[in-house]
Amino acid sequence: MSDETPKLKIGRNDPCYCGSGKKYKQCHLSVEQEQARDDRSWESAARFLRTDLIATAREERFAEAFAAAIALFFNQYHTIETAHQMSESESLRFFDWFTYDYSDGERPRLADVYAAEKGATLDERETALLSGWLSAEPACAYVLVAATEPGKQTLHLCHLFDEVEHIVRHSGGPGVAEIGDVFIARLLPYRDHLRLSGATGYLPAKEAVGLKPFILEAWAAEQERSPDRQWDQFLRGHSYLFAHYELDAAEKAGRPPVARLDPNRPKSPLAQVARLAGRRGR
Repeated sequence: MSDETPKLKIGRNDPCYCGSGKKYKQCHLSVEQEQARDDRSWESAARFLRTDLIATAREERFAEAFAAAIALFFNQYHTIETAHQMSESESLRFFDWFTYDYSDGERPRLADVYAAEKGATLDERETALLSGWLSAEPACAYVLVAATEPGKQTLHLCHLFDEVEHIVRHSGGPGVAEIGDVFIARLLPYRDHLRLSGATGYLPAKEAVGLKPFILEAWAAEQERSPDRQWDQFLRGHSYLFAHYELDAAEKAGRPPVARLDPNRPKSPLAQVARLAGRRGR
């Protein structure tokens, strides 16, 4: 018998796809329903953690760090005054970096603060996910090696520096990326596989040529200042440099480095609603 999941919808009274000779409802249906419930529970746990971490980052006690981090991550293309103009993808990338990589040297990462304060309130799935996310490597650059079936949602990504290949599941597939292009991403463990965290950066292969030398030059300068600094410490403390390179590459290619500078940027639905509400109030 095969335990392969059916690719086509099967009726409750149809013979089970596993070859047992039983009807589907008497064989694999209950197993798959339970698996589906379990999958939904894990997705719910991940969704809760992402939302609660962002809510924590927006608390008043982090306001000063938040403002400094925005200017650092976006290399002044965004500041606290323009934070409301960040696109959704820019916001997701910033919050991901602010949560897992950013530290002003005086306090631990926001993710560590969250774990210390709320860890005891999390359920089993949330605890398992957060534990893996806390130990994940800092955001880095990965070369797209392959995108395989089903749906090309399994990405084979090669670390730009240590050249280790990672297999990542991503529901959006490679998107516009082609083989050889570069993702700027954080790989987070999720149950038995890796996923991309939040939104990811993207560089066409021809624009990514200078990325590795750019980071290694910064690493050499850091070693001169702090000879005892380890590579992983440097990478976490300076992962914002990947965003800086992207911003510069976009400007050199004639693209707006951030969404707010795009003259063709679609108007925000929230802004439109606010404008309409203002007109009605007159």
